[in-house]
Amino acid sequence: MRIPLALVVMLFGVIACSSSPTDSLSDAPADIQTFLAGDSAVGIRAGTPIVLPGTDVLMYRISYGPPLDCPSGCFYVQAYLAKVGSRVGWLAGASPVPMRRRFPVQAQDSTVFTATVFSQLKDRDANARFALALAIVCAAETPESFRRRLVADVPNVNNPQFCTH
Repeated sequence: MRIPLALVVMLFGVIACSSSPTDSLSDAPADIQTFLAGDSAVGIRAGTPIVLPGTDVLMYRISYGPPLDCPSGCFYVQAYLAKVGSRVGWLAGASPVPMRRRFPVQAQDSTVFTATVFSQLKDRDANARFALALAIVCAAETPESFRRRLVADVPNVNNPQFCTH
C-alpha cells in the first residue's frame, strides 16, 4: 500500500509540532517565572534570554500559542518581555498576550535611556530592539531628547498607531 506524499508530510508536521521548542524558562529568574505564570492561558512554550551586559535590563523572547504552519516546520507567535530592576512586563506581541501587563517605562529607568542598551540589541535581536524602542517612545515619562534620538535611530518606531497614551 502506497501512502500519498502529502499525507506523509502532514503526519510528520503533526508529530514535529507535538513537541515544544527546546528553549526553557526553568533557568529564568523567579520574578520572570512568576510573571509568566500569571499569563499561563496564552500557552507559553519557551523563552530565550537576551542578556545586555553592563545594564540592569534583561529581556526574553517568548514563544507562545498554538503551533503554526507545521507542514513547513512549526513556529510560534513571539513577544518580548523586559525586566528592568525589579519590574517586569510585556513589550510587544500579538494577541492574546495581555498587554494590560505592559512594561511600565518610568523616568528613573536611566539604563533604558542610554545608547548602550540599543547598540547591544542592534547586534543581538532587531525585533527586541524595536519592541523596547516602541515602549520607550510611547511612554509619557521618556525624556524628549531621548525620544527624538530613538525616532531617528530605529526605523518605523514613531508610528502613532502603535502608541495608546
